[in-house]
Amino acid sequence: MRHLPFVTCCLALRALAAAGQVSNAAVRDSTVPEFTAPYAAAAGFSDLSASRAGNGYREIRIWIGFGITIPDYFYRFVEHEGQVSGDAYLGWERKDDVPRATDSTNLAALMRYQNEGRCGALLRQEEFEVCHLRFVMAIPWARIWQSLDSVDIWNVPPRPPALGVELDGWTVLVETWDGARYRSWSYWVPSERGSPNERRAAYVARRAGDYDMFVWPGRHTRVTRGIVESRGDTLVLNECGGTRPWVLQLDDRPLRQAAGVSDSSGLLHLQHPFYVEVNVRQRPDFAARGWSEIPAFYAGELDVTSIWNVHPARPSDC
Repeated sequence: MRHLPFVTCCLALRALAAAGQVSNAAVRDSTVPEFTAPYAAAAGFSDLSASRAGNGYREIRIWIGFGITIPDYFYRFVEHEGQVSGDAYLGWERKDDVPRATDSTNLAALMRYQNEGRCGALLRQEEFEVCHLRFVMAIPWARIWQSLDSVDIWNVPPRPPALGVELDGWTVLVETWDGARYRSWSYWVPSERGSPNERRAAYVARRAGDYDMFVWPGRHTRVTRGIVESRGDTLVLNECGGTRPWVLQLDDRPLRQAAGVSDSSGLLHLQHPFYVEVNVRQRPDFAARGWSEIPAFYAGELDVTSIWNVHPARPSDC
């Protein structure tokens, strides 16, 4: 699966049920109402299984998440009389969005903070919120449609029944209307090395988000540069021209590669400082200090979304 922009992880149990075999009749995965109905209502989607649109209309909905990642992602693609359009969304629960004694916030507030500026609209339905993503460029939705059509997304067989309850992971759930028939199917953590149908499901999940990189950056995202070093078990960034260091949260593989440290060596500890140029997203204080317990000595906490330059630090770098 593609890299998701700054997700917050949590634990979830999902018991997935599989529907019957492929036929000319409508096939509905039994997980559809449980997982998608609240988001569909918030986004204003009609029930695709009740569609009466004719042969000039086809629709694909792809739902990704419902497990250890927040937010969930979903995509809607429509072909009408040969023209393809699309939309992309994020969604999360807000049922625990009530004041707390310490910081008056929670995960829902964190999602709103992270995605501020990325949403064209923030839609609400009872205990759920939906962010309608906006893009910096016109997206060639027809190209994604062709990719999905090429693996016959309309006729992927349902996943075989799971044995018991599955712990953690994520699900790709697909609904289709081909102009005459509704179908839906789901796979739990599909692998591109699995069975042929599992590989098709993994391909669908990956291609749906082909253009996520062109979503507008959030208002709390910026480009910066500076010197990264280890302080105990913590990686910190001293920005060029800055006065206080930041605690870093990041995928440390580029740093490991630059430092010649194996991915299997455990916690990364840099023996020498490194110069980096990075895209970062600042975490709000309620998350950095209230949840991660970042000491006041630090300016705060930064999530590194990408590293595009790294080398051993030189005196002339800053």
